[in-house]
Amino acid sequence: PVRAQGRDREARVVAQLLTLLDGAKPGVAAGSVAVIATTQRPGGVDPAMRRPGRLDREFVIPAPSGSERTEMLELFLSTVPRA
Repeated sequence: PVRAQGRDREARVVAQLLTLLDGAKPGVAAGSVAVIATTQRPGGVDPAMRRPGRLDREFVIPAPSGSERTEMLELFLSTVPRA
């Protein structure tokens, strides 16, 4: 979350995560640490978190289309017993 006034808890979480990322040993963080996160609001992510050099890669996976959602629902329902 973006650090903002009135959001003390979120600001503390962001500050702690940034401290952990910055304090990681260069040799260790490069190959054996993975940070996985998801959001529906990419603009709401603190810009300091996405600064170059802090995280190596960022993947954007778009929302599924209507036909893809139908396919996923049908796949899920194929495993559900029906009366």
